[in-house]
Amino acid sequence: MDSSNSDSGEEANIGLMTDVADNSMSEDSNNEVDFTDIDSLRLAYQEAISNNGMIASAYKTMKRKYKNACKEIELIQQEKDSLNDLFLSKTQSFSKKKKDCVMKIETLKRTLQFRTQISKNLKKELVLIREKLGKRLIESNETNIDDIITENITLRKVLSHSNANEKSLRHVDKKF
Repeated sequence: MDSSNSDSGEEANIGLMTDVADNSMSEDSNNEVDFTDIDSLRLAYQEAISNNGMIASAYKTMKRKYKNACKEIELIQQEKDSLNDLFLSKTQSFSKKKKDCVMKIETLKRTLQFRTQISKNLKKELVLIREKLGKRLIESNETNIDDIITENITLRKVLSHSNANEKSLRHVDKKF
């Protein structure tokens, strides 16, 4: 902030020096220098030196401000490039995450369809096993898949044991 205040003060000084130089130059152009009068030549020379100093000072100040402005423009450009890179990175990251989410949703849909089909198949198989064993049918409101699977496994074991027993009995019957 202080540099901007000193810069504006310098601008005011430069403007004042420029106005003074312009005025003295315009006054001098109205007053022609008498090359035969030594005092007139000295005065013109001192005014020229004074004007030259003010112009040189104004030039140095303007040159410094130009360099500072160029540096500031470069910094702003670098910041812009950095922000563009960050935006591009975030956009790519967002696109990748969106794609990942879509893939996960599709996977979950397929998994749900697969599990729904397995559940339907297990219910059908359970109905068949229960019919074989003379048990009750599954109610339509029985939806706890864990209970159905546990009962299905138990019934399969019972059925496989009963089938094994039947085979062994047939085998024993054939011997007698």
